Amino acid sequence: MDDMVRQYVDRVLRLRAEREEDLLDASDLEDIAREVGLTDDDLAAVHDEVREHRTRASGYLRHGMASDAVAELDQAAALAPWDIELQMELASALTTAWAEGDRKVHDRAERLTLKVLDADPGRDDAFDLLQKLREPPAPASDFAPEPRVGSLPVAFTEPTHDLEFLTWESSHEVYDDAAYCAFMGWIRNGGTAELARLTCSIVMRGSGKELVEEKAYLISSGPALRPGDTRRFTATIGGPRWDVETIDLHITTLDSKPGASSYPASPLVDFAWGAQCPAGVELEIRERSRTWSDSSTHQRMQLEVRNLGTRALEDLYLDVHYYDDESRELVTGDVWVQSGGFPPFLPGELRVESDWVDLDVAPARYDLVVREVG
Repeated sequence: MDDMVRQYVDRVLRLRAEREEDLLDASDLEDIAREVGLTDDDLAAVHDEVREHRTRASGYLRHGMASDAVAELDQAAALAPWDIELQMELASALTTAWAEGDRKVHDRAERLTLKVLDADPGRDDAFDLLQKLREPPAPASDFAPEPRVGSLPVAFTEPTHDLEFLTWESSHEVYDDAAYCAFMGWIRNGGTAELARLTCSIVMRGSGKELVEEKAYLISSGPALRPGDTRRFTATIGGPRWDVETIDLHITTLDSKPGASSYPASPLVDFAWGAQCPAGVELEIRERSRTWSDSSTHQRMQLEVRNLGTRALEDLYLDVHYYDDESRELVTGDVWVQSGGFPPFLPGELRVESDWVDLDVAPARYDLVVREVG
């Protein structure tokens, strides 16, 4: 690339950065070309380079290398930022890269798609891409922990409800004066309904005998368990003195309603680190819902917290600072995502946690702070 073309590219890149990826038009490029003294032949060489980048990008996409395709299309878009078709190719490649696991490119892909729609409001392919970008993230059903070695089998006895218990650790201990069964893990809703309340009795079997914890035992409460959701659970109950081989969960109460065919993606929530972020820790937080009741002066919020890092977390607390419309702090709530006594917050896991606070007025906004993590 000769000096004049390089100057042209540098000026295009600067102008594009100043406009935060707004689509430049042909007149912008003509002005820059005249300023640096480019000829028609020089511009033809630039267009040839754009075609080469697009051709290589197409090859990368065919072979499943979306990030490499994005790099090629970025260079092409810098040379021809007025080309809407090229912008759509870049937005599509960014969306593919995001789908392959690079979540950091999502916002850029959405922003670029919206710019294309600003320039051409009738593009169905841009709307299709935007719909894909705004679909909810992968459901928690992708989360598949392995139980600890030696754990007892724990299972629901009513398979028609499509509930599954994912065991983390379960055991039966006999002491001189008592015996206990303890188990912890996650309940997964594999059906199509939302579960608002779930209770069960616990049946311990072994040695040809069984012992039933007769009372209804609370399994699920708080936010509704959507299809694909998991919910952490732990229990310690009195056990028999004979060997326990299995623990069965027998449903006694199940309050549900039909689930939606799809759920809109919950909006991302910015948060600050009040505690030092350890190596290997990466979190994503979204707001599933937020409601205010005038009659009870009650604020309820549900947050989706996903562990995007590489390490399991034994502790995770969030502070929620609520403010009025004049930025005066009203109250501080807290969200307990993980602490001892529950299975750890594992990589890939999504938890839906709630915060309830009583206020005299509806809050205008809130700030999230990670108070403790480890």
